Amino acid sequence: IEEEFELTFTSGSAFNCSIPKDSLQLGLNNFYIKSIDTSGAYSTEVLTVPYTLLAPDNPISTSYSFADTSLTSATVTLDWSDVVPLFGLDEYEITYDLTTIKRLKASTITLAADWIGEKTFTIKTIDLLGNKSSGVILSVTKVIPDHPTNFRTQVIDNTVMFYWTSPGKTSLPIDHSLLKRGATWNTATIIGEKKGDFTTVNETQAGNYTYWIASVDTDGNESIPISISAAVSEPPDFIFHGNFVSNLNATKSSAFLQNDDLGLLIPVNTTETWAQHFTNNSWTSPSQQVSSGFPIYIQPTSSVGYYEEVFDFGSTLSSSKVTLTYSGTIISGSPVITPKISISSDNITYLDYEGAFDIYGTNFRYVKIRITVNAPTSVALYNLNSLSVKLDAKQKT
Repeated sequence: IEEEFELTFTSGSAFNCSIPKDSLQLGLNNFYIKSIDTSGAYSTEVLTVPYTLLAPDNPISTSYSFADTSLTSATVTLDWSDVVPLFGLDEYEITYDLTTIKRLKASTITLAADWIGEKTFTIKTIDLLGNKSSGVILSVTKVIPDHPTNFRTQVIDNTVMFYWTSPGKTSLPIDHSLLKRGATWNTATIIGEKKGDFTTVNETQAGNYTYWIASVDTDGNESIPISISAAVSEPPDFIFHGNFVSNLNATKSSAFLQNDDLGLLIPVNTTETWAQHFTNNSWTSPSQQVSSGFPIYIQPTSSVGYYEEVFDFGSTLSSSKVTLTYSGTIISGSPVITPKISISSDNITYLDYEGAFDIYGTNFRYVKIRITVNAPTSVALYNLNSLSVKLDAKQKT
């Protein structure tokens, strides 16, 4: 690509000269022209030709949109209008997180939306001479979901009925509501995940209970929880078959039980030594691991892990409700936690209930619980803190 200048003299003669692209710089460019006669002598006068080269224009009409399903991690798509620089468009440059740079020919890009809060992206135009525009800043804000509203209860004997209104979409759609029971949100036990705006809970003992609810979006982000208290009566015609509390030390795969009752980390690689951990990832020091985006010692994580335990209730029950309760903490990333309840009369053949927190079973003695954690990325990590199984039934006359 060349820029041509035409010089016209008073004699009427015209001369053209082509300026190589490498000689042009952003800003003022001065070119000096002299005449040369046939003997090789230069003129004493010089003609100065100024030319100002401007940087290409910045992209305009920038926008962004989030996308997510319950099966994938959230993404954000940045869009802007195409720019037509004087010397032609080569590509666009997107910079974020201080050092991350991506270049592309298109006027749109989709990136992982793995943050909460505000993140800024700088978008620059690059022309075919390699000149960059000053850059336009696009600020993208991703927020947690709003909490449910109109949270209320109605109590009949030991049955607590919950009603609420789910919030609208903030950054991402709402996937479900999470209910807990306990004094505080962080220490409360999970009652269950509900897709609708209503559910019921049957308590086994009379007393005053505090219940919590939070909205969870499709990327697993929780809203600020809200609570409500309810006085529950003694359950009538109630049969309590038993309750087991796990010590989290049964069958596990890609799971690591921490000391001092800190819980079970899932999913992790438990087969490699520390030396192999660094060798397999081409790291020479812990600081290199942190710089590579894995700040937790046990990362990178495995793709899937689980904890499984069989509870023997001593005799065959003709019928009973089985209730699974567990609690845990997402350490990093967006792990997907799936419970499964299985029942059996002989501890050999089991009937499975995938994704269930409570079931109604008949003619069984053994209850097998499996908590599976799938990691969509190698930083996803879940800490299983507690797990218990309760069997009870209510008689009808």
